Amino acid sequence: MRKNKRESSDVISIIILSLFLVCTLLPLFIMVFTSFKDQNEILMDFWGLPERLNLDNYITAWKDIGGYAYNSFKTTLLAVSGIVVVSVFAGYAFSKLPIKGKKPLFLVVMGFRMVPTGLLIIPMFMNVLSIGLDNNHWGVILTNIATGSTMAVMLTKSFFDQLPDSLFEAAKIDGAGELKTLTNILIPLSKPIIGTVIVFNFFTYFNQFMWPYIVLSDKALKTIPIGLAALAGENGVDFGLQSAGYSIVAIPLIILFLATSKIYVNGITSGAVKG
Repeated sequence: MRKNKRESSDVISIIILSLFLVCTLLPLFIMVFTSFKDQNEILMDFWGLPERLNLDNYITAWKDIGGYAYNSFKTTLLAVSGIVVVSVFAGYAFSKLPIKGKKPLFLVVMGFRMVPTGLLIIPMFMNVLSIGLDNNHWGVILTNIATGSTMAVMLTKSFFDQLPDSLFEAAKIDGAGELKTLTNILIPLSKPIIGTVIVFNFFTYFNQFMWPYIVLSDKALKTIPIGLAALAGENGVDFGLQSAGYSIVAIPLIILFLATSKIYVNGITSGAVKG
């Protein structure tokens, strides 16, 4: 009896997961198929398969958004690099260094996680204006480092708390300084959580729309989400061209996520739960 209930429960779970899978993958397949069609073929048979692999949409889309893609990779990689450096050093300080008042200070840092991002946009933009970084990639990069570091510091500190203090005490007995301890012991042991910080923040800031849209006014400086929105506006309702642009951006990100999902999950579970 119990076996039959378990089997029926497994069947229901498989059906539900299959429906979720179809709902997730179907729009992606439609997007890819549509990207190979010209406008007439789309209007005549929207749901049908493309008659041939027409790459004209991809060539045109890349000419329009190629520069935006470079800008996105530039701002994202620099921001993620800064977040990793800040989170590792700050997490190490909060976790292992004997600093007075570090617990209240850590609570203050975590308190910023409770502030909605929308409330910070105007103050951040005023700060960017005051230091002359408006219409500059650094105005996007530095603010993303500041806003992205709070969650990263929480994860790295939680992970570092699980590492035995005896490792660091032995390093100090051997004459290693704080920087050597950090680079030779802590960072090699922290690859899972560092990988999680990289993956999480890369996808967050690569797909960021609102903040770059506010800070960057020159077309040559804009990022890929803004470029995709402009692609739709400048070319009217050209579903094939728009689908090609979305495919150029989405497919590499999907492949990257599938390749790094195990690192992300392992890092989240190890950094979020104190053992």
